[in-house]
Amino acid sequence: MSATGKAREAGFTLLEALVVVTIAATISALLFPNVQRTLDALSLRQSASAFTGRLRAARAQALRQDHPVWVAATADGKAYAWRDGAAQQLPGAVTIGIAGQRPVVFHPDGSSSGGDAVMAAGTRRIPIQIDANGAVTARP
Repeated sequence: MSATGKAREAGFTLLEALVVVTIAATISALLFPNVQRTLDALSLRQSASAFTGRLRAARAQALRQDHPVWVAATADGKAYAWRDGAAQQLPGAVTIGIAGQRPVVFHPDGSSSGGDAVMAAGTRRIPIQIDANGAVTARP
């Protein structure tokens, strides 16, 4: 009972509910950019790993089938493709660039034309090096 003699009902007032919603919205607004950056970083690492795997598979195909295999990035940097393979789209904000905008060619003897590629998402970058021997190295 209250001081006036009437029974109080349990619950929250509208003002209390609004304060809780405002606090939750503020916390969400502060945390969301960090979550998005983390997701972009994970997407970038996964894309770089998949691309280096495709480069190594292209080299293996050149050795196995005894003909050159090329890998090239699209002009807009949102995908890459290789000989006899479908274009691989990159997720979201991830882009790729290959030095000189020329394809990397893997030769039947295992060597390559060599080159440098960079996968990027926002301000993060992962350089990928392809040497003349056909070795592929990513430096996250």
